[in-house]
Order: sequence, then C-alpha cells, then structure tokens
Amino acid sequence: ECWRQQEGLIIGSAGNDNSSLRNFVLENATAFELPVVRMTASAIMRQYNGSWRRPELMEPGADFNFSRDALERGVLESCPLRLNTSRNDSDCMQVVTQSIELGPSLRWLVVVALPAAAFTRNSMDVARRISEQVAKQEKQSDGQKQWAINVSLIIALVMTILSICLGLSVTRMISRP
Repeated sequence: ECWRQQEGLIIGSAGNDNSSLRNFVLENATAFELPVVRMTASAIMRQYNGSWRRPELMEPGADFNFSRDALERGVLESCPLRLNTSRNDSDCMQVVTQSIELGPSLRWLVVVALPAAAFTRNSMDVARRISEQVAKQEKQSDGQKQWAINVSLIIALVMTILSICLGLSVTRMISRP
C-alpha cells in the first residue's frame, strides 16, 4: 500500500514560477513558498489528523472547505457556502483531493484549492433564481388562495340568503289557509 509512504512533498503548483520546483527540489507542502499552498497543506493536515498517510485521502473526490482567517488563528473551521455570492468571498476555501496511482509503488495526491465561490457560484446562482421563482409562485399561490376563500364565502352567503328566502316562501305557502 504505497499511500502509507506519503510525505506531503510538493512536485508542482499552478500559477507561479517556483524556484524550488524549477531546481527539482522536493519541498514539504506545509513549508512551500506560496501562502495558498502552505495554508491548504496545513488545512489538509488538520482535516486528516496531522497525517498525509490517512486512508481517507485515497478516497475519490475527498473534499472540504475551510476559513482562511480561522486557519491563520490555528483553527480548522468549516465555512458556510452562501447563496448571496455577489461579493468575492475569498476567506472560504474549498479543497478537493484526488489520489492517482501511477504504479505499484507510486501514488500522487492531486489537490485543488480555490475560493469556495469559484466551485459554487454557478450552482448558487441557479439556487438563488429557483428560490426567487419559488417565492414568486408562493406569493401568487397565496393570492389565488385568498381569492378562492373570498369567492367561497360569497357563494356560501348567497346560498344562505337563498335558503332563508326559499324557506320563508315555503313556510308562507304552507301556513296560508
């Protein structure tokens, strides 16, 4: 089981010309020069009880989110994914890992960390639009329900008046000599 030998060494990162990677120096991810890499590695270590060798890291598509501010205070804290993503919420980071077996004794852990809004913005926009449509339909439904109640009351009142009039007419016809 090659995952038992995982050490958290970084072999590549996107978006930066890293001197350690350029010189083929393997560096622990928790000590890497990019703050987002260090912070994400620290969050993974806290999420998985301080070990890169946890079997849960081998499960397909393991993911979690964390607050950057809380992690800077030394606490791994999940952050809520919000429906109101109109602002750029870069405090909440979403992490997704994928373990890839490259051979009988070689396994890489691919880690993607982005602001949570990058993962969820489209689905959140769809959820917000659906919520707005549901609220609109509920409002329309409430209006139709009130209209139906009012019409029912009017019909009941008219039927009561007609019943009384018919009853009085029948009573008058019977009581006449």
